[in-house]
Amino acid sequence: MVKPSLALGAAFAGALALACAPIEGPVTVEALVSDPDAEGGARLDDVELQTVEDLRTGRGSNFDVVGGLRMIGDQVLAAGSGADNDEELVERARATGGWHDINAHLSFDGQRWVAEDFQTLTMFSAFAGLERAWRYAEEVGDDSGATGQPALVGLEASTVLSGDLPINLMTSDNAAYAVPLDSWLLLRVVVQDGVPFAMSGDILAHEYGHRFFHKNVYDDEQAFTFFKKRFVDMSAAELRATVISQGVDEGLADLFSLGVTGDVHGVPGVFEAAGLLFASESGRRDLEGAFADAATYQNLRDLTLDGEMLDGCGASTQDELFSQGSFNFYCLGTVLARSLWDASERDVEVLRGEVQPALRRALSRMGESIGATGDFDVDLLLEPVAAELPPGARRDAACAAFRDKFGVLVDEGKVPTCS
Repeated sequence: MVKPSLALGAAFAGALALACAPIEGPVTVEALVSDPDAEGGARLDDVELQTVEDLRTGRGSNFDVVGGLRMIGDQVLAAGSGADNDEELVERARATGGWHDINAHLSFDGQRWVAEDFQTLTMFSAFAGLERAWRYAEEVGDDSGATGQPALVGLEASTVLSGDLPINLMTSDNAAYAVPLDSWLLLRVVVQDGVPFAMSGDILAHEYGHRFFHKNVYDDEQAFTFFKKRFVDMSAAELRATVISQGVDEGLADLFSLGVTGDVHGVPGVFEAAGLLFASESGRRDLEGAFADAATYQNLRDLTLDGEMLDGCGASTQDELFSQGSFNFYCLGTVLARSLWDASERDVEVLRGEVQPALRRALSRMGESIGATGDFDVDLLLEPVAAELPPGARRDAACAAFRDKFGVLVDEGKVPTCS
């Protein structure tokens, strides 16, 4: 018979070992998840995290959630202008390090791990949202680009002007994918209402969409030469091409989010609930709203869209809108996303099963075209998307959507598959 003192000692030792052991996936946590039917568009729910390697420190097989991550402006510019490819860019931009393991505050209630502070709840929710987006990327055919290498997730991250002059540029109320660091920056909440962007499944999926775009387009080293122009002084033509590519990137990120969540009103709903300055962006990001109905490539470019809508897109002179420094390229992104949503006949399963896989393949082809021409306009995406869709109903729907929103490019013969 074991003496009581020895039994207590053994139990204590076992509990201590459990406390020190990594909490590996699959593991159930309580996280904030998107729910269009819930008040505010989200609710707390049990989520099983698959890729966690140590929940306490935020480590995972696909990405690590870390603290202290900063994007330093002058170092990023130097890395971008000097790198020859994407891998070298990330290596140079991350060279100064500075991030560290987090220390999650959590407890086990017998069924799930529960966050004991807001930062840990943010980590649980971000981990869940990014895991879901990662799985979707795999499901639509990404087997090496956005799912090829582990990434970082910066909890309460920041961006600063320079290492020597650490003036804050962005510290709150945002979530972003930082290409040079191959990292998602999750910023703290200060003024926004609603679901924090860093905890919103809709926004996290959008930000994952930027990695999906970048890793599938700029893996071509010649295409990367086009990308890195944004780190140096550009000519007017180069600036126009870069701004249009940024609009395409944003529109595809919104479409990617729609594919992940199945909620066409998810991203605009988050902005509307955020209030203040964020709410004004909601209408321009609604793929079934008045702006998406009215806007086209041509009436944006030529300033013939309704004046109030143009004001929201940054029109400040009578020059072509895409060449204006004030142009809000998200407006062009909505035109593209709406076009591809129409190509999917506004059916989430068609988007997931047919259009998004074709789009993934088209991104690689687009990268090759960018590398060959050193230039960019939307037709370099529209043509391979149309060509990647099988002849018949789906291609016909896509070409009809492209004629509706990008008719001038189709009429000029720049999308030959739709001619």
